[in-house]
Amino acid sequence: MSQLKPASYSRAREAIIDYLISFSASRIHDDPDSKYPRTFGGSVGFVCCGLGGDRQPVIGDLIRLECAPQSKWRLSWLLEMRKLPNGDNDYLCKSIVDGGECWWSNVGVSFLHRPTLESHPSWRWTDDQFDFNDRWLKACKRHDPYLYRPVPPDFNEDGTATVGTRSRYDFDGMRPTAMVGSWRKVTIKTLEAVYLSLVEQHKAKEPRP
Repeated sequence: MSQLKPASYSRAREAIIDYLISFSASRIHDDPDSKYPRTFGGSVGFVCCGLGGDRQPVIGDLIRLECAPQSKWRLSWLLEMRKLPNGDNDYLCKSIVDGGECWWSNVGVSFLHRPTLESHPSWRWTDDQFDFNDRWLKACKRHDPYLYRPVPPDFNEDGTATVGTRSRYDFDGMRPTAMVGSWRKVTIKTLEAVYLSLVEQHKAKEPRP
Protein backbone atom coordinates (compact mmCIF):
# COMPACT_ATOMS: atom_id res chain seq x y z
CA MET A 1 0.00 0.00 0.00
CA SER A 2 1.42 3.38 -1.00
CA GLN A 3 2.05 5.90 1.75
CA LEU A 4 0.92 9.50 1.60
CA LYS A 5 3.79 11.93 1.37
CA PRO A 6 4.55 13.79 4.62
CA ALA A 7 2.45 16.91 5.03
CA SER A 8 4.15 20.22 4.32
CA TYR A 9 3.20 23.37 6.23
CA SER A 10 5.32 26.03 4.51
CA ARG A 11 2.43 28.30 3.49
CA ALA A 12 0.82 28.20 6.94
CA ARG A 13 4.21 28.90 8.54
CA GLU A 14 4.76 31.88 6.26
CA ALA A 15 1.31 33.25 7.14
CA ILE A 16 1.94 32.88 10.88
CA ILE A 17 5.39 34.49 10.76
CA ASP A 18 4.13 37.33 8.57
CA TYR A 19 1.31 38.07 11.02
CA LEU A 20 3.59 38.00 14.05
CA ILE A 21 6.13 40.31 12.43
CA SER A 22 3.38 42.70 11.30
CA PHE A 23 1.25 42.86 14.43
CA SER A 24 2.81 41.11 17.42
CA ALA A 25 6.45 42.17 17.49
CA SER A 26 7.35 44.88 20.02
CA ARG A 27 8.06 48.38 18.76
CA ILE A 28 10.63 50.77 20.19
CA HIS A 29 9.05 54.13 21.01
CA ASP A 30 12.03 56.08 22.30
CA ASP A 31 15.79 56.15 21.73
CA PRO A 32 16.67 52.79 20.14
CA ASP A 33 20.25 53.19 21.38
CA SER A 34 19.11 53.38 24.99
CA LYS A 35 20.21 50.51 27.21
CA TYR A 36 16.57 49.95 28.18
CA PRO A 37 14.42 51.27 25.32
CA ARG A 38 10.70 51.54 25.97
CA THR A 39 8.89 49.02 23.80
CA PHE A 40 5.27 48.40 23.00
CA GLY A 41 3.72 45.08 21.92
CA GLY A 42 0.30 44.76 20.32
CA SER A 43 -2.69 43.26 22.11
CA VAL A 44 -2.53 40.41 19.63
CA GLY A 45 0.75 39.09 20.98
CA PHE A 46 1.63 36.21 23.29
CA VAL A 47 0.20 35.75 26.79
CA CYS A 48 2.59 34.91 29.60
CA CYS A 49 1.72 31.76 31.53
CA GLY A 50 2.17 30.85 35.16
CA LEU A 51 0.09 33.68 36.62
CA GLY A 52 -2.89 31.55 37.59
CA GLY A 53 -6.48 31.90 36.48
CA ASP A 54 -7.04 31.63 32.75
CA ARG A 55 -3.41 32.36 31.92
CA GLN A 56 -2.58 28.72 31.38
CA PRO A 57 -1.97 26.97 28.04
CA VAL A 58 -4.66 24.65 26.75
CA ILE A 59 -4.60 21.95 24.10
CA GLY A 60 -4.73 23.52 20.64
CA ASP A 61 -2.93 26.74 21.57
CA LEU A 62 -0.20 28.17 19.36
CA ILE A 63 2.64 28.36 21.89
CA ARG A 64 6.08 29.89 22.01
CA LEU A 65 8.82 28.03 23.88
CA GLU A 66 10.85 30.32 26.11
CA CYS A 67 14.21 29.74 27.80
CA ALA A 68 14.67 26.94 25.27
CA PRO A 69 17.37 26.18 22.70
CA GLN A 70 16.77 27.38 19.15
CA SER A 71 14.84 24.72 17.27
CA LYS A 72 11.98 24.15 14.84
CA TRP A 73 9.68 23.84 17.88
CA ARG A 74 10.09 27.48 18.94
CA LEU A 75 6.55 28.04 17.63
CA SER A 76 4.38 24.97 18.01
CA TRP A 77 0.85 23.69 18.36
CA LEU A 78 0.25 22.30 21.84
CA LEU A 79 -1.00 18.71 21.51
CA GLU A 80 -0.77 17.38 25.06
CA MET A 81 0.43 18.27 28.57
CA ARG A 82 1.44 16.13 31.52
CA LYS A 83 2.95 16.57 34.96
CA LEU A 84 6.38 15.11 35.64
CA PRO A 85 7.27 13.56 39.02
CA ASN A 86 9.33 16.64 39.91
CA GLY A 87 6.29 18.87 39.37
CA ASP A 88 7.42 20.36 36.06
CA ASN A 89 5.14 20.49 33.05
CA ASP A 90 5.89 18.41 29.97
CA TYR A 91 4.53 19.70 26.64
CA LEU A 92 3.97 17.70 23.46
CA CYS A 93 4.63 20.22 20.69
CA LYS A 94 3.85 20.01 16.98
CA SER A 95 6.25 22.23 15.05
CA ILE A 96 4.73 24.77 12.65
CA VAL A 97 7.78 24.14 10.43
CA ASP A 98 7.07 20.54 9.40
CA GLY A 99 4.54 19.06 11.80
CA GLY A 100 7.20 17.14 13.71
CA GLU A 101 6.28 16.25 17.30
CA CYS A 102 8.48 16.43 20.38
CA TRP A 103 8.06 16.52 24.17
CA TRP A 104 9.59 19.56 25.87
CA SER A 105 10.10 20.16 29.58
CA ASN A 106 12.06 22.59 31.74
CA VAL A 107 10.99 25.41 29.40
CA GLY A 108 8.77 28.44 29.65
CA VAL A 109 5.62 28.67 27.55
CA SER A 110 3.42 31.52 26.36
CA PHE A 111 0.39 31.23 24.08
CA LEU A 112 -0.88 33.45 21.27
CA HIS A 113 -3.91 35.67 21.94
CA ARG A 114 -6.75 33.16 21.41
CA PRO A 115 -9.29 35.39 19.60
CA THR A 116 -6.57 36.12 17.04
CA LEU A 117 -5.86 32.41 16.66
CA GLU A 118 -9.55 31.59 16.19
CA SER A 119 -9.79 34.12 13.35
CA HIS A 120 -7.06 32.33 11.37
CA PRO A 121 -8.13 28.69 10.88
CA SER A 122 -5.94 28.44 7.79
CA TRP A 123 -2.83 28.55 10.01
CA ARG A 124 -3.42 24.84 10.59
CA TRP A 125 -3.70 23.96 6.90
CA THR A 126 -1.18 21.87 5.02
CA ASP A 127 0.23 23.14 1.74
CA ASP A 128 -2.09 20.70 -0.08
CA GLN A 129 -5.08 22.28 1.66
CA PHE A 130 -3.90 25.73 0.61
CA ASP A 131 -3.66 24.39 -2.94
CA PHE A 132 -7.27 23.17 -2.74
CA ASN A 133 -8.37 26.61 -1.56
CA ASP A 134 -6.54 28.10 -4.56
CA ARG A 135 -8.55 25.81 -6.85
CA TRP A 136 -11.80 26.75 -5.11
CA LEU A 137 -11.09 30.48 -5.52
CA LYS A 138 -10.06 29.99 -9.14
CA ALA A 139 -13.30 28.11 -9.90
CA CYS A 140 -15.36 30.92 -8.35
CA LYS A 141 -13.46 33.66 -10.19
CA ARG A 142 -14.47 32.12 -13.51
CA HIS A 143 -18.04 33.20 -12.73
CA ASP A 144 -17.54 36.76 -11.51
CA PRO A 145 -17.97 36.22 -7.75
CA TYR A 146 -18.37 39.93 -6.98
CA LEU A 147 -21.82 39.51 -5.42
CA TYR A 148 -21.59 35.94 -4.13
CA ARG A 149 -18.27 35.51 -2.37
CA PRO A 150 -16.53 32.19 -1.66
CA VAL A 151 -15.67 31.49 1.96
CA PRO A 152 -12.69 29.41 3.12
CA PRO A 153 -13.31 25.64 3.18
CA ASP A 154 -13.60 23.40 6.19
CA PHE A 155 -11.62 20.18 5.95
CA ASN A 156 -13.31 17.11 7.37
CA GLU A 157 -11.65 14.10 8.97
CA ASP A 158 -13.04 11.75 6.30
CA GLY A 159 -11.06 13.50 3.55
CA THR A 160 -13.95 15.61 2.25
CA ALA A 161 -14.24 19.38 2.37
CA THR A 162 -17.14 21.75 2.95
CA VAL A 163 -17.22 24.90 0.83
CA GLY A 164 -19.64 27.78 0.96
CA THR A 165 -20.55 31.27 -0.22
CA ARG A 166 -21.87 34.47 1.29
CA SER A 167 -23.55 37.52 -0.17
CA ARG A 168 -21.22 40.48 -0.44
CA TYR A 169 -23.71 42.61 1.49
CA ASP A 170 -25.30 39.71 3.40
CA PHE A 171 -28.69 40.98 2.27
CA ASP A 172 -30.20 37.47 2.42
CA GLY A 173 -28.35 36.33 5.55
CA MET A 174 -27.43 33.11 3.79
CA ARG A 175 -24.21 31.15 3.82
CA PRO A 176 -25.12 28.00 1.90
CA THR A 177 -22.59 25.17 1.95
CA ALA A 178 -21.89 22.06 -0.05
CA MET A 179 -19.81 18.96 0.53
CA VAL A 180 -17.26 17.99 -2.10
CA GLY A 181 -15.63 14.59 -2.40
CA SER A 182 -11.96 14.05 -1.80
CA TRP A 183 -10.57 17.57 -1.79
CA ARG A 184 -7.25 16.18 -2.99
CA LYS A 185 -8.78 14.99 -6.26
CA VAL A 186 -11.71 17.29 -7.02
CA THR A 187 -11.30 19.27 -10.25
CA ILE A 188 -11.83 22.95 -10.91
CA LYS A 189 -14.67 22.03 -13.29
CA THR A 190 -16.48 20.21 -10.48
CA LEU A 191 -15.89 23.13 -8.12
CA GLU A 192 -17.36 25.50 -10.71
CA ALA A 193 -20.56 23.46 -10.70
CA VAL A 194 -20.63 23.52 -6.89
CA TYR A 195 -20.21 27.30 -6.87
CA LEU A 196 -23.03 27.82 -9.39
CA SER A 197 -25.35 25.61 -7.34
CA LEU A 198 -24.66 27.73 -4.25
CA VAL A 199 -25.32 30.91 -6.23
CA GLU A 200 -28.70 29.49 -7.26
CA GLN A 201 -29.56 28.95 -3.59
CA HIS A 202 -28.84 32.63 -2.95
CA LYS A 203 -30.96 33.73 -5.89
CA ALA A 204 -33.87 31.52 -4.85
CA LYS A 205 -34.06 33.42 -1.55
CA GLU A 206 -33.91 36.90 -3.06
CA PRO A 207 -37.13 38.97 -2.96
CA ARG A 208 -39.20 38.74 -6.11
CA PRO A 209 -39.83 42.04 -7.97
